[in-house]
Amino acid sequence: EIPFKPPYEIISVGREHACGIRSDGIVTCWGSNTYGQSTPPPEYFIQVSSGEYHTCGLKANGTVICWGLNDDGQATPPAGVYSAISAGGYHTCGIKSDGLVTCWGRNDNGQATAPATGKYLNISAGMDHTCGVINNGTVACW
Repeated sequence: EIPFKPPYEIISVGREHACGIRSDGIVTCWGSNTYGQSTPPPEYFIQVSSGEYHTCGLKANGTVICWGLNDDGQATPPAGVYSAISAGGYHTCGIKSDGLVTCWGRNDNGQATAPATGKYLNISAGMDHTCGVINNGTVACW
């Protein structure tokens, strides 16, 4: 059941859970919480992304905080300032403030090894792959 404390501005759905950012910047999650993926920290976020069994939030200052399953390091973001994030299966990718992509977590299919093809505008992590829009309008997937 969705915790109704509207209005919501952003929503992200993972495997068995979902999280949304309310207009006050607070993240509320619902669904499965087996690994803590539906228990966000009491922080204010501008973006949220739900993965397989983990969730990550982007704060206004560009820091990333993740919660939930972390068996492969998918919930341990590298330090830095980010402009976007996307949580996938067992990995997460983010666009840093300089436009370059950094990924962390499971990399058994190369899903966390972004090609050095330029600066990115957008990114989306799937179960075992990731794709991003490069600033020249082309798409790169790995």
